[in-house]
Amino acid sequence: MAHPSFGNGWPNCARSNMVTLVRRDGLRLPVHRELADLVSILMDLTELAGGYNIVPSWTWGFACRAIAGTNQPSNHSWGTAVDINAPVNPRKRPLTTNIPRSVRELWKANGFRWGGDYKTSVPDAMHFEFMGSVADARAITARLRRFLSHAAPAPRQRTPATAPGEKGRIMELQRLLRVAPDGAIGPATVSAMNRNLIGWPPEVRRRTGRNVSLPGNSNPNLVRWLQRQGRRKGYLMTVDGSIGPQSNHLIVVVLGQADAICGANGYRAAVR
Repeated sequence: MAHPSFGNGWPNCARSNMVTLVRRDGLRLPVHRELADLVSILMDLTELAGGYNIVPSWTWGFACRAIAGTNQPSNHSWGTAVDINAPVNPRKRPLTTNIPRSVRELWKANGFRWGGDYKTSVPDAMHFEFMGSVADARAITARLRRFLSHAAPAPRQRTPATAPGEKGRIMELQRLLRVAPDGAIGPATVSAMNRNLIGWPPEVRRRTGRNVSLPGNSNPNLVRWLQRQGRRKGYLMTVDGSIGPQSNHLIVVVLGQADAICGANGYRAAVR
């Protein structure tokens, strides 16, 4: 069972505690809001450092249910468990898995229990469940962010804004948008923001049913500006000018743009 700090599980699941983690590959994973950042980081490390590809249609999170074949609440009902690549990591005996040991140890070292280690029940190789409290999740996430910030290359130096604070950030953005840099978000700036949308490339939007017209390649200077705002807000990411899983997570989770597109409202959220 999940720690009490995560709220209620099955049969009285606290659905209001759930958020949807959105990744560029199309995965939409509902998990507890206090675990979303940690799960996002571990999934990125699973693929980038562990070399193990996560298949969106084979990967699941929150489900308000009991453990299969029992009346005991599943950790999925708290949103504190994820199943990764279920068809090739089934719940069965003998243990059957293609998840590398390094990936399993990565999750276990950061607060999760792996279902393949079950001794008193059927091994569940797809299953990772968080064993700590909300406070533990926050502390582990902060530790990972500190570690990765030291490992990541330092962002390139930028010309300082000509005004301090939010006004300076708006002026820098306005220069990139090719509008008068007055430091205020007026009609001309809003129009330019909505002409220079940042979001998923066309092939991802088609797969997810999003039909908003966007350029195939977002302006890398604007993307770098957006990534710098994400770092300023405490979100660890590489400033590389490309739209990838980190940029998509920044737009959806940090800036609160549920459609995964940064237009006028997204830019406004970024400068604050």
